[in-house]
Formats: sequence, C-alpha cells, structure tokens
Amino acid sequence: MTILLMPYMDCPLRCEYCFEKPVLGTKIEANIDAMTTVLNRIYARGAGVSLHGGEPLAAPIEHVEALLQAIYRLMGRSGVQTNGLLITDRHIRLFKRYCTHVGISMDGPPELSVLRRFKDRVESGREVAKKVNENIAKLRENGISVGILCVLGRHNAGDEEKLGKLFEWVEWLRSIGVSGGRFLVLKACEPRLEEYTLTPEEVGRVWIYLYRRLRKIGWECAWSPFRDFINALKGKTGQVVCWLGCCDPWLTKACHPIFPDGTTGLCDRTFIRGLYLRPEGQPLEIRAEILKETDCKGCKWWGYCHGGCPYDAVDNDWRNKSSLCPAIKMLFEEISRYYPPTSKPTETREGYRHGDSPHRDWSNHGDSG
Repeated sequence: MTILLMPYMDCPLRCEYCFEKPVLGTKIEANIDAMTTVLNRIYARGAGVSLHGGEPLAAPIEHVEALLQAIYRLMGRSGVQTNGLLITDRHIRLFKRYCTHVGISMDGPPELSVLRRFKDRVESGREVAKKVNENIAKLRENGISVGILCVLGRHNAGDEEKLGKLFEWVEWLRSIGVSGGRFLVLKACEPRLEEYTLTPEEVGRVWIYLYRRLRKIGWECAWSPFRDFINALKGKTGQVVCWLGCCDPWLTKACHPIFPDGTTGLCDRTFIRGLYLRPEGQPLEIRAEILKETDCKGCKWWGYCHGGCPYDAVDNDWRNKSSLCPAIKMLFEEISRYYPPTSKPTETREGYRHGDSPHRDWSNHGDSG
C-alpha cells in the first residue's frame, strides 16, 4: 500500500485529463498534526509514503517541511509527486535535507505537452512544459532523485513522429540522470477528451514501441508498466503496479490518501466517480472471483493480470475486465519473449502497491513518477 499525504486540495494547473478535478479547489483547512498522527497510526500497513495533491508544493512551505520530516523519520527518505511548476530553491534545500525523491508529471517536450495547462489559459501548455523541464534539469544539477509520470494519448503518442519526439525526450531524461518513470494511459473522463484517447490496440502498439526502444538502451526495467510486467512474469508479486492486482473498487487497498484534515480516503482514481472517504472494513476480492468465471475465464495471463484496474473497466462497470485488455495481452506476449514466465501464476497479489506515488524501489502506485 502507498500512503498519499494530501496537504493541499487545489492546483494551479487544470490538466485536461486529470481525474482529481472533482476535488480540486476543495477548501479543507490543513491540520498537520492530525495528518501526521494518522500517518504514524497506519504506517505499519504502508509500503511507501509521499506528498501528493492537488499540488502539494502549493501548500505553505512550513507544511511541506513538516510532512517531509514526518515521512523521513519513518523511512529515512521521503517522496513527493508534483507538477514540477512551483519548485523553488527553498524546496530543493528541503529535498536534500529529507532525501526526497521527486516524481514529476510531464508528458514530453513542450511541443507535445499541450494538455497540461494553467487553469485560466488554455494555450499555456508549452509554457508550462518549458518551465517544468527546466526544473527537472535543475533538480538533477542539485543531485535530487527524479522520476517521471507521463500520460500517453494522441497528443504525444498519436503517430510515429510524435512517438519519435517523445522518445528523444526520454533519452534526454536518461542523459541527465533521471531514475526512470511511469507511462500512464489517458482516460477520457469527459466526452471531449475522446479525440485524445488511444484505442486499446493503439495503446498496445505504443507500449511495444517504447518497450523495444527502452530495451535497446537497457532502460526497460526503469519504466512502468514494463518493469511491472517483467516482475509479474518472474513471480515477484510484491513488486507490481496496483492494476495488475486484485483490487476492491469500494475499498482500495493499494492506495490510502490522507486528506488535509486527517480523514482518510480511497484511491484518487475513484474521485472522478464521486467516491472519496474510506469506509471501515477489509478489502474483498469479489471482482477477481467474478472475472475468473466470466471475462477472464481461461485466459493464460489471468494469474499475472487479474483483469486490470476496475476504474478502467469496460462500460465503466467494475465487474468487467479492463478496457485495456487487448493492450495488456499484447505487452505480455511481447515481454514474455524475453522473460518467459518462471513461476506459477498467482491467484492474489498481496503486497502490490498503487501507482500514484513517486516511482522508485519502495513505491509502486500507478499514477506517479
């Protein structure tokens, strides 16, 4: 499980595809003592902890420091997932002090990052990307560990030319010492985003393109989902991204947000469905029980995939398998050529982690860098 500390529930950006839009701008007064009290109580169940948002660096810097310090005391390191826009020299000093891995959300070079915009200026995507890429370089110049979260859609992976530019940017990241990252898939949370959404078959082809190019430079294990698929095939059940595990859509076990007032929530992917607060009880595997007798019955990849994320489900019905199933099968077929399955597929994925936290060895939440 990954614990996400959310001290600030707004963001200066309004990225077109953001699934946290329903909570952005929510006015919740931060109670840092309450947040750290809850963190200390639930940490024993947590595989990783990071600051998240909204945009966590928009919080008062005193709050940022207090929470990074609290994480550091528990783990000897800390993490933050940020849009990368608000990083100052004061933040960099804190990152050094608290051994912070910085996950940055960025969709490529400026000409491709057109969907990450200021909330009041739709034309500002390139401006944002230019500043954020400069901050990525500045962090690395200061010896700060950096990972990237990149959302794939038609805006940056819709044709060969865009994919080529995207990978040139990935090679630049490698050249400055970025540790790796995570490729997510754009989900059309609103009808107007359909024009930017890749089909499942297109997602499969994009994944395979990126995997092959990363493999050529020996960097495929630094990027999700490729590392997760490799680990799944090797039977490393505690080292795969959450959407390759059995998730209870009503009591998500891979992600445990702590809101500014100390209340706890469900996975941030549930926010777009109007689900926020965490209920009492223990997660169930009812979705897995349904899928292995319906959509996924007889599938040779079932024991490695478990039907994918319920919030990517066909027709938005959690009882169905992921709409990305064709892409998942394509990538398993590709990667298994180099990493043949070495273990018996598992029926559960105890210990898997969520993909919304900074991507590093200790954290594997599906939506962060």
